[in-house]
Amino acid sequence: MNEMIDTLRRRRSVRRYDGTPVGEDALRTVLEIGLTAPKGRNLKSVEFLVIRDHGTLRELSALRGSSSGMLELAGAAVLVLGNESVTDVWMEDASVAMAYMHLAADALGLGSCWIQIWNRHDGNGNDLEPLLQERFGIPSVWRPVALLALGNTGSHPEGRSVSEEDWVRVHEETF
Repeated sequence: MNEMIDTLRRRRSVRRYDGTPVGEDALRTVLEIGLTAPKGRNLKSVEFLVIRDHGTLRELSALRGSSSGMLELAGAAVLVLGNESVTDVWMEDASVAMAYMHLAADALGLGSCWIQIWNRHDGNGNDLEPLLQERFGIPSVWRPVALLALGNTGSHPEGRSVSEEDWVRVHEETF
């Protein structure tokens, strides 16, 4: 049909990686797509923190229990940060950038998984935002939104399809 449509249909959250580093060109391409993703009024409300150190990735894998466990064997992770002092749509801007990077990773043959950080807590009930801000020296105006796990994988799950039953969730004209 169309390469973009095929990528969108194929995209899945991948949680199993082989532990090898993500190639520099692929990582740079994923970041480029995040940087060029649409943002409200084209304001620069999103920044990224790239994490490649295996020790740090292992540390982060325990952050949210099973929700972040895949980071232990990830080849890299990208912490997506939004700045609420730049625009009131900082969360949307960060989320769009995250989604675009997720899709770019798939198009490049990488596995990726979105790990929610904003409004989430660690196993001890501590808010993750200040924990990560302190751990990585992130200024308080930059709010951690999500982590994108990236990795090389030997297998990719099949894309999801829409069943006839799913179409009942599409409404026309009125709910």
